[in-house]
Amino acid sequence: MVRPATAVRLSAEEENVLKQHLRSGTSEQRLVERAWIVLLASQGHGSGEIATILKTRPARVSKWRQRFARFGLGGLEDAERQAPPL
Repeated sequence: MVRPATAVRLSAEEENVLKQHLRSGTSEQRLVERAWIVLLASQGHGSGEIATILKTRPARVSKWRQRFARFGLGGLEDAERQAPPL
């Protein structure tokens, strides 16, 4: 059974920040991709459709939709990684 996609709703401020990432020539590519995912999701596109548009995997789209829904704009940043064991 397929789970329904996580709904994404943006405030005007969040939308402006995401669009700034798209316009900035110095934004990291991975942040630009995440901004596209969230913006397209907020417009009602499904994860499969977004994955096709961005030429990526639906699992990646789903991950960033969920992270944004849970943590907001801060969720689009990379999570801290643990140091490797010695």
